[in-house]
Amino acid sequence: MPGFIRLLILLLLFAPLSANAQRQSEAVRFACSNFPPYNIETGGNRGISVEVISAAMRTAGIPIKFEFFPWNRAFSLVRRGEYDALCGCSYRQEREGIFAFSDTLGNVSQGVFRRPETSNITVRTLADLQKVNVATIRGYALQKELELAKIKTTPVDDEAQLIRMLISEHVNAIYAYRDTILYDLGRMNISTPLDYTEISAQPHYVCFSKINPEFKYLQQKFNRGLRIIKMSGEYERIRSRYISVN
Repeated sequence: MPGFIRLLILLLLFAPLSANAQRQSEAVRFACSNFPPYNIETGGNRGISVEVISAAMRTAGIPIKFEFFPWNRAFSLVRRGEYDALCGCSYRQEREGIFAFSDTLGNVSQGVFRRPETSNITVRTLADLQKVNVATIRGYALQKELELAKIKTTPVDDEAQLIRMLISEHVNAIYAYRDTILYDLGRMNISTPLDYTEISAQPHYVCFSKINPEFKYLQQKFNRGLRIIKMSGEYERIRSRYISVN
């Protein structure tokens, strides 16, 4: 590691926080919802976001605990202060009163995957899918977006089914979250190259409950730890264990 990066990390580790911040004595409780590859409820892998949060908070010596719930319940538990933070959420103006947002945890990209032989069909916006046979996950917000754009879709139950339908040429395109598809391609040992066009991307954050009197302290500690693991290369090493370039 270059010397100047080592020095920056040491400065971040030992720079003082506000004088009235109290050391967190109990484990900080994170409410998560299952959303591979970011948060993974079962199996040996915990997910990108869970591992990044763990690494960032470890720099401060703050104990943490993760528990999984359906998204709406996780949101409510943190909003009411029964849990300290959400593993990940997007910014909304109406959430400013209840959450303190961390620095950017990552970006959730959503878009269109196609086989290379169909890439002659120009896709820049959802409107370009009007004449394309496209599949997406049933019940996801992505399906609602397609419906609002008046695009006929083939709804399926999970990403593995989406991938199989695209590879087997049952559909010309799938509309999905980029990292989720790349993660499942790796798990399914599928190396077939696919073209991807991003339609939109949203940054996501750790969202700390403002009901917790130590939320500013936790926010500062996490942000500092996040900068440290990004500078050290640990952040990218965590991502690379889940996502490989297709």
